[in-house]
Amino acid sequence: MLPPAAASRTPFPEDKTMKTRFDFIATVLFVLSWTGCGGTNVPPDLPKLVTCQITVRQEGKPLAEASVFLAPQDGSKWNASGNTDARGVAEMFTHGMYQGVAEGKYKVVVSKNESTDPPLAPTGQPQEKQQHFTRVEEIYADAVKTPLAIEVVRGTREYTADAGKAVRIQLPER
Repeated sequence: MLPPAAASRTPFPEDKTMKTRFDFIATVLFVLSWTGCGGTNVPPDLPKLVTCQITVRQEGKPLAEASVFLAPQDGSKWNASGNTDARGVAEMFTHGMYQGVAEGKYKVVVSKNESTDPPLAPTGQPQEKQQHFTRVEEIYADAVKTPLAIEVVRGTREYTADAGKAVRIQLPER
């Protein structure tokens, strides 16, 4: 039993503040879990994804700064894409945003385009038109024609694609 002086005091004067703080934190946690922390909502039918890296080579050398696209061969809507780094390695993302790739068979599409910066005249204007080139043969940049194919399976993380011979083909003016 508390002495009379202690009984008249509130044992924890901050009880109301603590309750308010607790309610606020609980509300914030509920809202964040409900909204997914403001991130992208994952589609409910997104299959389990497998981490996937593709190394793109051209004439045995890494092909840097290339775009890689995986076109599903089973009618699935879950395509994947990535861009190669200086080592020719592309980390693949389903629909460009979900890390990894659904298991299945894919055609591998590789493209790499570049543009020239024409020299400038003394007036500061370009002396000629900008030119655009592809660095990969057309066959590899077409999902129907490409001979490149992989089968993504759980347990295999790394794949290799050979994008043929090195080329520099001028593209038509835009």
